Amino acid sequence: MKKLEELKSHTAEIVNLNHATALLNWDQQTNMPPGGAPARANQLATLSKLSHQMFVSDEMGELIEAAARDVAQMDPDSDDASLVRVARRDYKQQRKLPSEFVAEFSRVTALAHGTWVKARADDDFEYFRPT
Repeated sequence: MKKLEELKSHTAEIVNLNHATALLNWDQQTNMPPGGAPARANQLATLSKLSHQMFVSDEMGELIEAAARDVAQMDPDSDDASLVRVARRDYKQQRKLPSEFVAEFSRVTALAHGTWVKARADDDFEYFRPT
């Protein structure tokens, strides 16, 4: 069970980064002045990249496999077995994406948000199209 606890701890750190990202996204959509978009985009890109790198690391893959051995005899519907099953699935999917792509996608979508808000208010999709 030691590896399962390590997996939970490692996953909790990643979840914390994702929660910080969500908070920055919320702030961008509710309180942030428009001039803050470039800095916010860079912040979101950095957090997204760090979270992704932590999740797709070889260490995480090893933890998932070791934890899978820990939960092999458990009820497959238990919380711990489900955690390992979902982590394994997500790990395999996320390993297909380079961290640089994840960061750039986050940066570009954050920058596009302000443009989308203006285009929507003006009912002008052509303003948004380049983003």
